[in-house]
Amino acid sequence: MLAFVSGVVRPRDNTSASPALLGIMMGYTSESQALMEGEWRNGSWAELVKVPAENVNLLNELVLTKRLGYAIEDLGYIITLAVAYGGLSDICMKTGEAVIVAPATGKFGSAAVYVALAMGARKVIAMGRNQEKLRRVIAGTGDRVVSVPITGNIENDAAALQIHGPIDVYFDISPKLESTPSYLRSAFIALRPKGRVSLMGSIRSDVELPYLMMVIKGLRVQGTFMYTRQQADELIGLVESGLLPLAKPGGIETSGQTSQLPEAPACLSDVYTIKPNDTCDSLALKYIVSSAEIFINNPDIFDCYNMVEDVSVCLPFQCNTYEVKENDTCISVADSLGLRPRDIVALNPWIDDDCHNFLSGTITLGRIICTTPSDGQYSHTVNNTESDPAYSKYADEAVPLPKDAILAENTTKEYGHWYTIQKEDDCVQLLGQHYVSLSLFTATNPSISPGNCTMSLIPGQTYCVGPTKKVLRKPFTPPRYWRLGCYSSGIDPTKSTRVLILDKLSHVKPMSILACKAYCLSQSLRFFGLQNGDSCLCDDRLRMDSRRIHHWSCKSRCSGGPEFCGREQDTIEVFSSYEETGVEYTSIGCFVSKEERVIPGNDYITWENINLEEYASFSTVDLENDYFALQEDNLCVCGNESNPRATKVSIEECDIECTGENMDTCGGKDRAKVYTTNSNRVISSSLSKDIYLFFFS
Repeated sequence: MLAFVSGVVRPRDNTSASPALLGIMMGYTSESQALMEGEWRNGSWAELVKVPAENVNLLNELVLTKRLGYAIEDLGYIITLAVAYGGLSDICMKTGEAVIVAPATGKFGSAAVYVALAMGARKVIAMGRNQEKLRRVIAGTGDRVVSVPITGNIENDAAALQIHGPIDVYFDISPKLESTPSYLRSAFIALRPKGRVSLMGSIRSDVELPYLMMVIKGLRVQGTFMYTRQQADELIGLVESGLLPLAKPGGIETSGQTSQLPEAPACLSDVYTIKPNDTCDSLALKYIVSSAEIFINNPDIFDCYNMVEDVSVCLPFQCNTYEVKENDTCISVADSLGLRPRDIVALNPWIDDDCHNFLSGTITLGRIICTTPSDGQYSHTVNNTESDPAYSKYADEAVPLPKDAILAENTTKEYGHWYTIQKEDDCVQLLGQHYVSLSLFTATNPSISPGNCTMSLIPGQTYCVGPTKKVLRKPFTPPRYWRLGCYSSGIDPTKSTRVLILDKLSHVKPMSILACKAYCLSQSLRFFGLQNGDSCLCDDRLRMDSRRIHHWSCKSRCSGGPEFCGREQDTIEVFSSYEETGVEYTSIGCFVSKEERVIPGNDYITWENINLEEYASFSTVDLENDYFALQEDNLCVCGNESNPRATKVSIEECDIECTGENMDTCGGKDRAKVYTTNSNRVISSSLSKDIYLFFFS
């Protein structure tokens, strides 16, 4: 018997409760959450799938597999089609009507095109930005489907839609990354009076709708989440009748291929047999892997904290890991590791895009997450946000001073590793080779000057490069530094720029984070970066056009330790010896805009408790915006676009003292003083070219 199982779970006795998605989403009401926390919590994650009876729709196996020629995997497309059918059915789409689908290039948007055709649409207008994807969506659908590109110009796009006659229905399936979709307003303009709108997208923020237009035209707007059992039955009827085709037998282009799973899946890493008191966390810490991957990849593990002994499990590939603490958030963990929250999500797919389940997920999946891709290479586990990613190496026990060695002044004999200085030695190579920090090296060798390490070395004398932990009279705290992330200055490929430019050591082996830090501090430069595995760059700021990129773009082994250094010519793993951030930026000038802000967008704060340096760093480094501006006398705004209707005026018109205790100047009435860290945003030679450096603490 062949059956379709719907993942939409609805409380029987409370129609006002929100639905939940089986094994995926708990819904938004206590009633739906109670269902997912109890009887139906496992969904298809369990070996034996248990579902409500009303979620099962029987299929005509003979018709679908024999007469229509569908493979079982083709029938999986029914759930996607059912979502589109739910929205079109809710707004009572009728035979002979014209329908807009936007965007139509995604999974559910393209499904809506095919469903609307099957429901008898006179014309389906598919909108999208990617013309190649649009072409594939409408291929083979006949002249009842046309495409209209989304250009972002509301009026032009609306006119392109209206060419196709009166339009009855607009099906919206906007993705969650959209914030102000231009095509939505274009579609509202194109709809005929008494037209209908189905909203089935996943935009998280509020969206402005043309209120007065909706009133005058009498438009009906209907929000729909998924579909009902009756709608699933009706959709299956369309498929079984042949009116709604699936995959290649129905003329619809598909991608990918189906292959048979091996009878006994191979473990590509290592197999471990569970022992008493094992947990996902204990195994993850021991083998440097993600606890969630242990649980998800091994169906024989039913509970991460109550594992069955003598069961064999496949260990995931190794990665750098982090142990999540009680008060951690995606943002706090990402900041401590020099990553972005979206990097944390990408490396740990069980985490929602908005990170809402970051802490709650650890209750089931354990607390050890990946901070680099799982590829079998790793450095270490970070146990807290204060951890130094590269501790100095200590000796296990003291060893005698080498025979005939001349001990450096004030260096005692109770150490585990010794080194006699040669004529060409310098501190960068010495610290990297022995993996010891500058502060520990100077603490155990008092004759060495922290500010002039190399010049303090005396050839022929022997120094301690590996103390035991017991020999230090006072507890030694590893030197701190802040990992800012992987940076590139590739905004403009026609320009030769670098993230850090004031000093550089090229092709030094061995090279390590601690050695590079020591060298840059010896030059009184707080920022240091590792590049190509063997080069150290120094500066007192991040230079113009520096932008943080995916951290794995810097995944290249340093030549002197297990850390990662930048690998591309312009890719640098950047660190700071202090928590303050410094960035180079340019003043663009003073601008006036009475109707809108000079910098449109939602990123702004008031001025009372912040200074220019703090806000500039926040907007540039944290929010990754090109522009930041001081508007009025107490407003800070930032974004990646400027208002083209803003007028540039004399810089003196923006010399208004800001509110608060700082001495900065802000824009006056309807004015904004604008800055940028992107050299491409400097739009003419008449603009101010003053270069600024800012720090904040």
